Amino acid sequence: MFFALTVLTALSTKSQVLQPDSAVKKMLAKHQVLLTNLAVFKGHKDELQGASAFLINYQDKIFAVTAKHLLGEAMGVTPEINPGDLSKLLLSWKMFPRIPLNTKLDTVKIGAGKLNYQALDRDILLLEVINSNFNILPLVPSFNLPEKGEKLYLIGCPYSQEKCRQNVYEVIYQGYDATESMLKYTIKTTVDLSGFSGAPIVNAAGKVVSILTTGWEDGNIKYAGGTFIKEIQKVQ
Repeated sequence: MFFALTVLTALSTKSQVLQPDSAVKKMLAKHQVLLTNLAVFKGHKDELQGASAFLINYQDKIFAVTAKHLLGEAMGVTPEINPGDLSKLLLSWKMFPRIPLNTKLDTVKIGAGKLNYQALDRDILLLEVINSNFNILPLVPSFNLPEKGEKLYLIGCPYSQEKCRQNVYEVIYQGYDATESMLKYTIKTTVDLSGFSGAPIVNAAGKVVSILTTGWEDGNIKYAGGTFIKEIQKVQ
């Protein structure tokens, strides 16, 4: 059974952070990758606040990526916003680390430009970045599926860790659901995934393969589902 991560019940009260492969460890020790959201829309009293996001270097441009379901009830955005309506409804959208070191250089500003979302039908959102002076590292996408059993890394922050900037959690790739464009992982750590919607899952080289969009349990096994990053190719 699937649950939106923004309303996912805690999988555990204790989070264990594992050491990633050296390439990922070095990247995250030097650079900030994980972001959170603060957005305001016309006709909506409540802000979109929280969950996760990151930057990506795609087609020689910098974009932001997060989960599409954040534009709906799961994040308190009612009525739900169609991505194609962002240009007329978006008042402001900022992304930043949960604990900024430098408010100015840690802030990424999101616009509602000329992206065409007509073919986008999966739980992923590619967004225009309208500023260029920030100290956040854009990830490089990998459009190749991992090998079954491959170890990957989820970058995220539980809401319970108030001073968290970015943690790394080991996940194991189990398979791909082509109908949903979703990669399935078992979670090798105990972690509360609330607020992880839109967080990146990277391979051992630090390239992003998917974004976390859902989590569930089957007996004693904990799973996470991530929309394949290749879905951004549908956005023109």
